[in-house]
Amino acid sequence: MSKENTEKIVQKLIFEYNWYKSQAETLQKEINVLTSYVEQLTLTMTTIENIRKGEGKEEILVPVGSRTFIKAKLVDPNKVIIHLGADVAAEKTLDDAQNLLEERLGEVQEVLNERRKLLDQIIAKLGDIQNQLNQLSQKTR
Repeated sequence: MSKENTEKIVQKLIFEYNWYKSQAETLQKEINVLTSYVEQLTLTMTTIENIRKGEGKEEILVPVGSRTFIKAKLVDPNKVIIHLGADVAAEKTLDDAQNLLEERLGEVQEVLNERRKLLDQIIAKLGDIQNQLNQLSQKTR
């Protein structure tokens, strides 16, 4: 293989490596967002379950932002207002809200698993490209 040919192959591999690396970084950010959403959904489901068990009937802490809370009492602990999408929210029973949240959690976890598999594939591809670059580097010495 000529030196000129090798240089073209190396440039192509470096371009591919950088492209896959960018894709991996983007996927990792998406995975982080999805993981955070899973945590939020899980926490919400736990809170609803605690309300169902009667916890918080006397007094609860309501977050108002910047890690600041106020003490409050629940007016109707049997209902919650839940976001449905497209700036639409609806009042639901605790059971209906829990079911909706479980459904969302399942959907998000499915997407999260797909993204993780894709990231694993990209990381494997990056390893393959790195090996090819190492082999070409050794041949040109």
